[in-house]
Amino acid sequence: MTMKIVINWTVLILLFAPFAQAQKEQKNEKKADGYSEPESYLLLSSGGGYYQYRDLATSPLFYSGPGLDLSLAWHREKSKGEKTFLLATSFGVPNAQMASNTGFAVKSSAMFSHSTLSYSHLRNISRWNKGKWKFWAGGNLTSSFNVRMNKSLGNNAVGIEAFVNLMASFKVGCDLSHERSGTRKFLFIFDREISPKKQFAHFKLNAGLLNWNYRPGYAYKEMPELDGTKTNPFQFAFAGYDWSRNGYRLGTELSFTKFNESGNAVQWAYLWDVIHAPGRFEPFQMAMHRIKFTLFFNRK
Repeated sequence: MTMKIVINWTVLILLFAPFAQAQKEQKNEKKADGYSEPESYLLLSSGGGYYQYRDLATSPLFYSGPGLDLSLAWHREKSKGEKTFLLATSFGVPNAQMASNTGFAVKSSAMFSHSTLSYSHLRNISRWNKGKWKFWAGGNLTSSFNVRMNKSLGNNAVGIEAFVNLMASFKVGCDLSHERSGTRKFLFIFDREISPKKQFAHFKLNAGLLNWNYRPGYAYKEMPELDGTKTNPFQFAFAGYDWSRNGYRLGTELSFTKFNESGNAVQWAYLWDVIHAPGRFEPFQMAMHRIKFTLFFNRK
């Protein structure tokens, strides 16, 4: 009886040993591929940028100037794809340049804030992957909210608008990692020690398919009458507003991400975003150029 048990266990071990080895090799391959291992990250970002906008419902002025960016995101990636929840805000004090004259000031400053909540879901296009290059496609649902104030415009001092965009997304990535260590010539003169690195470069394009904006019918001075404490502040701020489905939104992101041994990472990225919303009468136009630094915290 004991001999039969030993034989049975021996046969089972011989049968399942190749399968176990194959599973182990597959797991090791996934770990060696930075795109395949399921990972979850908390992203903290900060940066700065240059903002330009014009709203013909308030004035024909073009505003431009620097600003600051802060964002918080949750990101998960695996072999089949990735998804990201993002909450971001930007604020600055842009200036409007006007022609010199004796009647009013040459410069006009404004307070500006831009807040965004978005969800992105991308699927890996395995048939396109080749070597170190990988491709993703999917969608992005983005909602943004602007608040702009310029006291010099009188009744048109405050400008508020909201945007909701359902966007098609395409992403391409290049694996710049290397596992070998050694010494290489730097500028053909100096010796430089090279250690194993895990790093990637990505380019992402977002293009609006369905674009909605929530803006006033004609001008911001079309506000209801103030009636003391009976005035509802929300109804007062958004009087004459209506949803419109028109315009367009485009955005790109070029990033470089470098991981360390603990699984955390740092990323530098350049982002460009442009919004055009005709509204019902007067258009709004905005472009943002931003440099962002992000810390990836592995949540495993």
